[in-house]
Formats: sequence, structure tokens, C-alpha cells
Amino acid sequence: MDGYLKQAILGFNIVIEKSTPNVPKDGRYHVIFKNNIVYSTKILKLAQSKFNVLLEEIGYSPNKTGERLTQEDIKDTLNKQRLDQLSKSYDAFWDNSYKFRKGGRLNKR
Repeated sequence: MDGYLKQAILGFNIVIEKSTPNVPKDGRYHVIFKNNIVYSTKILKLAQSKFNVLLEEIGYSPNKTGERLTQEDIKDTLNKQRLDQLSKSYDAFWDNSYKFRKGGRLNKR
């Protein structure tokens, strides 16, 4: 598997996930809508197009209120996303670390 991916829009129950605890670890991108996997593919672009179709179906349009985000809000959001990505990558690394350990007995000295 090439790593972890989670793409979502806050406030909506539509997510693209790969290699997370919520989806099978089969190397595929899964589109989840209302906690159910509705689409699964090995190609990210196809998963993103299905994601966009679902967003259109529920009537999503970016920034409906017309409010402009401040630089501070953008930085906070990006920092939260980076921390989440780092945490998930760290967990994925340690979940698979047993595969790379060499077994054997310790020599008595």
C-alpha cells in the first residue's frame, strides 16, 4: 500500500479514504457516504469524480455564505490537517513495523 489518504469536506458525510481503520486495507480508494462505502476503485481520479458527483447531488456549493476566510483560519485548518496526516502516517508505520523486524534469540553474554 502506498500510504494513507483521507479527503473530506467538513460538515458533510462524504469522504474518500485509503488505508485507514474505517476501510479495508486493500490499496483501493473508498468513497464513503453516510458511513457506507458507496464506491471503491484503485484510481484516485475516479474516486474524486464520484465524490464530486455525490457533492452535487446533495447540493453542496463552496462557501455558500459568501464569507471570506482569513489567513489565520486557513493556517489553522491546514495545521490541523497536517497533524492529522502525521498522526495517521505514524500509526500506519507502526502498524506495519512488525513485518520488518528480524526475529531470533538474543545471545547471552
